[in-house]
Amino acid sequence: MNFASINAFIDSLRARVFHFFSRISQGRRRLFLFLAVVGPGIITSNVDNDAGGIATYTQAGSAYGYALLWSLIPMTFALYVTMEMCARMGVVTGKGLSDLIREEFGLRPTFFVMVTGFLVDLFNVVAEFAGVAAAGQLFGLNKYVTVPLAAIIVWILVLKGTYRFVEVVFLVLCSFYLSYLFSALLAHPDWVLAAKNTVIPSGHFDVSYLLLLTALVGTTIAPWQFFYLQAGFVEKKVGPRQYPQARLDVLVGSISCMVIVFFIIVCTAASRRSHDHHRRRRSRLRPRTVGREVGRLGVCLRPPERLALCRHHSSAFDRPRDLRGHGL
Repeated sequence: MNFASINAFIDSLRARVFHFFSRISQGRRRLFLFLAVVGPGIITSNVDNDAGGIATYTQAGSAYGYALLWSLIPMTFALYVTMEMCARMGVVTGKGLSDLIREEFGLRPTFFVMVTGFLVDLFNVVAEFAGVAAAGQLFGLNKYVTVPLAAIIVWILVLKGTYRFVEVVFLVLCSFYLSYLFSALLAHPDWVLAAKNTVIPSGHFDVSYLLLLTALVGTTIAPWQFFYLQAGFVEKKVGPRQYPQARLDVLVGSISCMVIVFFIIVCTAASRRSHDHHRRRRSRLRPRTVGREVGRLGVCLRPPERLALCRHHSSAFDRPRDLRGHGL
């Protein structure tokens, strides 16, 4: 081995080291650029899992188990496509959605859209405060204390806080959705059945199933999302050069939102199946005491006008209740 071959080996090794560190620096630069842009997509997608959305998802899991999981895949595509269009318009034009509607269609359609959006948001806010009241009651807190306190916090956050501060608060609150992941794991669901229902549609053509499917789509893709998302990118002054990072933000937000919805439905479905199993087991193994049988016999031996009471009394002991009527 001569000195020329040694120098060539050293030069090639040096070039590889420089290329490696340059790729690391490019990756760090891309990561920092993504972190600078991230926010509107993730916040808009995950904040939509609000009180009304969670109530709809839990109802889907309790009523039909894993049967509606297949709908999450097309809803993910629909959510990404609609949000990506708004992100693209905001990044390219630098204007909010309401400004673009006014410029394209005039003042009257814009006024109609704003009034309709205001009414929808008003009912949405009512649902949010109802969720605050229900969550506080789970911890023994009075709703007449938690609701005004939440309203004051929101009022201060909106009027006194800057957009950067509000965005950081929302991003931190989005991390709390990970609790549904642990809840689903602790519920011990049937992962094989859940995966099967996710990729293989199981259609039911009854009215309640179709209404619940419509509610899932409606609570996942809401009108306010488009206005907030586009305004968020405009507020952060994201330009066309940062559009790939903005699109990645929307993609991550859409997927993470549907993943959380998946775990909510799985957790509720697993809890319902476990509850049904234990109820049926307790019903079969419940000891038939003499007092209970005498009591039932005494009611059933009454005059004929007590027949309905006898039937109700017997079914209350023997047949498990319909859990769908109790939200389980």
